[in-house]
Amino acid sequence: MATVISSVNVYWRRLSVRTQELWSHIDLGESGALTDTPFAKAKLWLERSRGSQLYVTINTTGAAAKIIDAWGILPLLRSHETHFHSLDLNLNTVDEVHAALARWLTEGAPRSLRSLAITIPWPPKHGNTPHALPPGMLHREQREAFFEPLRTLDLDGTYISWTGPAFKNLVDLRLSRISDRVCPTVEEFVSILNGSPSLRTLWLRRMTLRIGTRLNFAPIKMKSLQILGLEHVEPQGICLLLPLLAPEPGLFVKLEGYTRDPGEVGEALTDLFARSKVDKLHFSTFVNPAQLPRMLVRLQHLRSFTWQGLNINDEFFETMAHNSTTADSQPNVDGTSEGNEVANTGSYLCPNLHILDLQGCSISAAALRELVTNRVIPKLTISGCHILVDGTGDDAPRLMEDLEKCLNDSVPDLLLKENSLIVQD
Repeated sequence: MATVISSVNVYWRRLSVRTQELWSHIDLGESGALTDTPFAKAKLWLERSRGSQLYVTINTTGAAAKIIDAWGILPLLRSHETHFHSLDLNLNTVDEVHAALARWLTEGAPRSLRSLAITIPWPPKHGNTPHALPPGMLHREQREAFFEPLRTLDLDGTYISWTGPAFKNLVDLRLSRISDRVCPTVEEFVSILNGSPSLRTLWLRRMTLRIGTRLNFAPIKMKSLQILGLEHVEPQGICLLLPLLAPEPGLFVKLEGYTRDPGEVGEALTDLFARSKVDKLHFSTFVNPAQLPRMLVRLQHLRSFTWQGLNINDEFFETMAHNSTTADSQPNVDGTSEGNEVANTGSYLCPNLHILDLQGCSISAAALRELVTNRVIPKLTISGCHILVDGTGDDAPRLMEDLEKCLNDSVPDLLLKENSLIVQD
């Protein structure tokens, strides 16, 4: 039987009783509440769900704060009325988060919640990122019946104990905006990775790792990891994290954030690429040109490469356009049968590259022309970029026409969108 919502409004009660599938997903926030004004203003409660699972989103931020009162909807979190499958809390204050989780832990149904997402949009003016549970209930975090069933955990602007049962057997882990003093240590993060052997997504944003009492951990074989995202992670955190990872399947990597690197991050990335099979790579970050050839030669499996936001040095195009043996003096870095495939594609770096996507950056027209005329790029997208070309202003139309003709003749699947040509005298 599907979960039923009823209200003090007789009309809505009759509708909810007659429509069994209507209320399996509940969105209490701006978009959900504004669907129907009478329903949004009615006082809601849940009738007995008889074991059916409920997907609940509670948003009291922004414009939704004028519609939804977090304290008034806390009675939703009661075990005798509902079993939650997912709980997504986007609340204005840590007090609201504390109240919601306290209600869940005291009256919620154990062994039901599979997905928990908590967002506190406003960081504290002073002090560290707040703990998601109130101080008087921290011991309840060890109640495995509530936290151990979690498979998806998304914490933004808050955290819970890094050694607790919430970090066991996860398949999707996302951590964001956690202050340095309460970020996990290397030892704690190793424990998290070892405790979730089926982890498929690891996404970190605006946080780091702390140095604990031990650093020399062997890379952890991750048989299921498919997505690795690092956005505005401190260089120290990247250099501490990447040596811990040894992904086995094809991997999507997104790296975004810093604009300068003395070399340590580039080395850590190069080592990660050497022991993994990166299928898709999204860079929105600085890459040391001197390290680029060694980095690219290890991306033998790369099929899709996106470069966003930062200018691309000519070295990238020159390196990609020429034989890989000139970059690292070895056409096949891992000694596998990939050597035959590399030979068939002319021993270029990233021999399996199928998609090149350039977004919002500056590009040398000459270097781009050299790339597409020396090797085949099956699909090329250039969007919102400044294309630099030598010449005079009077030559601009002809230069643009020549470049477009070269790209159209060389690239089977080409998309040019909202680019500008900058003529350099």
